[in-house]
Amino acid sequence: MAISYVDILTKLKTLINENNTTTATYNLKAGLNRTVGRIYQGCKNMHDHVPLPAGVHHGIYVELDDVTEEPGTLGPTNKRDSVISFDIVPVTNYGAGSDVEGYAAQNAHMENIRLCQNLMYMFRNKIDLTNTVAFQRSLRTEFASLDNDDQAYNIVSRITIQAEVKNTT
Repeated sequence: MAISYVDILTKLKTLINENNTTTATYNLKAGLNRTVGRIYQGCKNMHDHVPLPAGVHHGIYVELDDVTEEPGTLGPTNKRDSVISFDIVPVTNYGAGSDVEGYAAQNAHMENIRLCQNLMYMFRNKIDLTNTVAFQRSLRTEFASLDNDDQAYNIVSRITIQAEVKNTT
């Protein structure tokens, strides 16, 4: 079976969306003042080019980072193993133009860290992305504050996740 990167991206986005309520198994809103307003999916660094709209406090970008393929069996099937890296990028907007203008920067930083921790907890416990993914693991998490211009101030985290897919065509 061929790997579908789009299917895995869509599953990640769906998983995040399903847990964006207070009644979900993994409540992403735990400890936050607001739920996630937007969830995007695309390629690496999409969050740099698709800004959160004014009025949206939290957004999450699901980004395909890279794919490494290792040769498997030789012959007509030419099956191989693949490792797919994704970045889950929670963004908290606290700048001018958002509905939280004047929101204390420290509180925005703490909310982004909580959102990131909630996502990490969900990904540690939810392992069935698709039937072709053997396992997934969170490799690292980064935190940063970005000042894009005079109008946008964002706190950005990046959770890098790897999924291993065995013996695909």
